[in-house]
This record gives sequence, structure tokens and C-alpha cells, in this order.
Amino acid sequence: MPQATPQEIVNHAPPKTDSYSGTGFFVGVKDDRVPKLVFGYPVTNRHVVQPGIEHQNPCNVLNYSLRMNLKKSTANGSSQIIPIGPGAHWTFSDDPSVDLAVTPMLPTQDIFDYELIPTTEMATQDLMKAEQIAEGDAVEFS
Repeated sequence: MPQATPQEIVNHAPPKTDSYSGTGFFVGVKDDRVPKLVFGYPVTNRHVVQPGIEHQNPCNVLNYSLRMNLKKSTANGSSQIIPIGPGAHWTFSDDPSVDLAVTPMLPTQDIFDYELIPTTEMATQDLMKAEQIAEGDAVEFS
């Protein structure tokens, strides 16, 4: 079998892959139809799950995962990577200026150390109007 030339190797090299990361938080949405049922959604920035979207040139994402803190450290460390898979169904706003992404997922709180932010703790349009909350106001978030 003939050997490939250096140019042939370059032309057939696998595509370059990059790894992107970001931060996020979990929102808990209560469903009054079933007592004590809460749906969980990790929330992050759209540009984290669609790198390049901010330049109208999104990357082809091969896989998603979350790194989450454990309630108890193990011999392998204090965090664990949870694969979400390439088929994660991320939802985005129809407004391209809204840089948010959510997907349904709720890791067990018996193992992972995180809090769900209930939707009842979020500012409504009425509260924003009453308190004169507007774009550019200071925000504190941990």
C-alpha cells in the first residue's frame, strides 16, 4: 500500500474540535397538577451551548455535559461530569438579543450540591414596573 504524502495527510485530517465552558444555574418550575412535583431546568447563556452564535456562525456541537459539585467528596474528587449527550433539546428565545438557553434536566439533589431557584423568586413584569427595575440596574448573583 502506498504511503500518503504530507499534503494528503493534511487534506484528510479530522476537523479541529474545541471545548467550550460556561456557568449556569437551575430553575425549578412547580406543576400544580401534581403536588410536590418540580421540573428542573439548567439555565446558561445561548453562546455557551451554541458557540459562535453571537457572530451568526454557530459551531457544530458534538456533545454536552455538566460539571457539578458533589455533596460528598469521593476518591475521584468533589465534582462529577454528567453527560447530557448530543441530543439535548436546548430552548432559546425567539428574540436573538436574549442570550439564554434552557433544557429540561434535574440531577438528584441527594448526590449533587445545588439549589433550585423557584420561579416564584423571579421578578414579574408587575414587580419590575412597581420597583422601577430596568436594564442596566445592578444585579447580585452567587
